[in-house]
This record gives sequence, structure tokens and C-alpha cells, in this order.
Amino acid sequence: MIHKDKIIQSIKMSFAAIVAITLANSLHLEYAVSAGVVAILSIAATKQETIQTAIHRFMMFLLALVIAYLCYTLIGYTLEAFFVYLVLFIFICQGLNYPHTITLTTVLISHFLTTGKMDVASVGNEVLLFIIGVTLGMLVNLHLRKNVLYIEQLKQDSDTQIKQVLYHMSLRVLNEGKDELNEDCFTNLNNSIHRAKSLAIENNMNQLFKDDSADQEYIMMRATQVHVLYNMYQRVQRLEVQTMNAIEIASLLEKMANTYHRDNCSNELIEDFMNLNERFKETPLPIHRKEFETRAQLYILMRDIEEFIMIKNKFCLKKIK
Repeated sequence: MIHKDKIIQSIKMSFAAIVAITLANSLHLEYAVSAGVVAILSIAATKQETIQTAIHRFMMFLLALVIAYLCYTLIGYTLEAFFVYLVLFIFICQGLNYPHTITLTTVLISHFLTTGKMDVASVGNEVLLFIIGVTLGMLVNLHLRKNVLYIEQLKQDSDTQIKQVLYHMSLRVLNEGKDELNEDCFTNLNNSIHRAKSLAIENNMNQLFKDDSADQEYIMMRATQVHVLYNMYQRVQRLEVQTMNAIEIASLLEKMANTYHRDNCSNELIEDFMNLNERFKETPLPIHRKEFETRAQLYILMRDIEEFIMIKNKFCLKKIK
């Protein structure tokens, strides 16, 4: 099945190329088709990437003109001169980490080799081809906007999966619902977080005049919680004996699942945790080995729960400030 975004990208590239070629022809520029090639290579996935790429390419294009002029002047308009130009230019581009500028710039520079001259008119021709192509590449990306509905859906999907894991974890602490809680839960959850993170970054990169990193920060907070949640999962998988402490912890986990929401700053959960932690300390030490091992795992689980709750609470406090 062909993805809608790929169809749109194909249409944009084709449209930009044809318009660039048409404009170059109307100005009677030589090698007008190259303007279309420049336009295609100038279209990136987001607005910011398109503009940043255009700036990098313009800088390297100016540098390429200088290198080409020196090579052609000193050696002549020969393949040897073009070889020296390529070695120098490619080396510099790789050193500056601008490999994406090599192809586009070299296409334009090769025209000087074909014509055997590099006068003002020839240079002006290539500069105009570059400007027309890059400008069209930027213009066709101006429509890109933040995908609000999809990012909200991905955030909601991730939150729902975390709630389900917490609920199944509360059952597992009581030695129930073992089949519902497994590694697949975290594979699906991490995939959801990854998709949400990628879209949040893309949305931010489509904002030109403001920093819209709120979704990224929210998703990173959830990703951090998922890491702690996996630690909690490993703890509960080792529990074998049900104790009074386990029952209370299961109750807290169930409440965490029921109250898990983006607008919940976890203040009530913190209070519940502190009360439970005090009761946990007052519980007499176990006598049997299995009970002792279970208590040790529950103690570590309590620390993980505390970290899980505080991650969201600190995130909320940071937003308030």
C-alpha cells in the first residue's frame, strides 16, 4: 500500500522541478533542466531542514565556484582540472559534514567544463539556476504544518498502554494475570513511544518562528517513565509469595493506573505512597526465606514506584515554573 505522504512528496518534487525548469527557460538560461534537479534535491522532510540545507548548499556552492575557478584557471578546462576540483571539494564537504551538497553543486560546476569558460555571464547563469531551484524547493514546503491530531492520538495510545501495564502489574503482584503481563507489552509500548517521539520532532521542525518542543518534552517524560516501568515489571516477575505489603502495593498500582492522565501531577499519589512507605517500614521482618526475598523485591519495587511517580510530578512543577 502506497503511503499518502510519499504520494504528496512525489507530486511536490515533480511540480517544483517543472516550475523551476519553466522559469529558467523563460529567463533564457542555459542548462535550464538543472534548475529542476536543484529543486528536487532541495526538498527536505521539514521546513527547518529545507532552509538549513539551502543555506549549507549556498555556502558550499560559493566555495565550489572559488575552487573551480582556481582549478580551471591554473590547469585549464580539462578533466584533470575537474578531477582536482572534485578531490578538493569532496574532501572539504566530508570534513564539514555536508555530503548532501556534493551532487547538486557538482552538477552546476560541470557546466563550466562543458562550455570551456567561466566568465561573469557563465557564473551568473549557474547562480540563477541555483537560486531558482532552491527557492522552488523551499516554496513547496511552506504548506507543512504541525500534525496535531496524529500526535495527540499517539500520545493517547502510549498513555493507554502504560495504564494497562500498571493495571496488569497490580494483578501480577497478587500472583494473578500472569499471562497478560509480558515482554510484548513493552515492545508495543516502546514502538508507540518511538513513533510519537519521531512525529513530535518532525512537528517542531515544521515551525519556523517558534520553538514547539512541548510534545517532545512530554513524550521524553513518558519514555523515562517506561524505562522505570520496565524495571518494575522485572521486580514483580520475581514475586512468589503474597504478603500484606504486596496487597497494599497492588492497590497503589491499580490507583496509579486509574488516575494516569497527562493532567494529573500525581500529588495525591505521592501522599498515598508516603503513607504506604511508612506502613512498610513498620511491618515486622519476615521469618521464612521466601517471605524475606519477597519483601526485598517489594522494597526495591517501592523505590521504582516512587521514581515513576516523581518523574511526572517534577515534569508538572517544571511546566508551572
